[in-house]
Amino acid sequence: MVKSWAEAQTKRAVASFTSPTKEDIPILISIGQIRGSGFLVKEILPQLTKNTAIFDFTIAFVKALHENKGSIPEQPPSSNPGETTSGPSGSNMKTMIETLLNAAAAQWSSVAAQPYTGY
Repeated sequence: MVKSWAEAQTKRAVASFTSPTKEDIPILISIGQIRGSGFLVKEILPQLTKNTAIFDFTIAFVKALHENKGSIPEQPPSSNPGETTSGPSGSNMKTMIETLLNAAAAQWSSVAAQPYTGY
């Protein structure tokens, strides 16, 4: 009962994740470490690619994914003793990074056109 409730709450939270910030990155990395890169690709990535104004977040998230790729499995660890899961992520991580970089590249012209405000 608690597991199904938690799963429903997770799906609701993911569905409402539409405006990510850099502060969300450690939480997303933790989710990947717990739920696996398959979850990130299936549930989180579609939400991120819907937002076309998150260039800074996207670049920072790609960097964090690259730095943590060895600690994010393809699938979550098994709860069954003796059952093994795949090691560090490969194809899911590659898909996620490529998709995010393509999304960032598509946003570049609007980012480059903004005046520099770091004075």
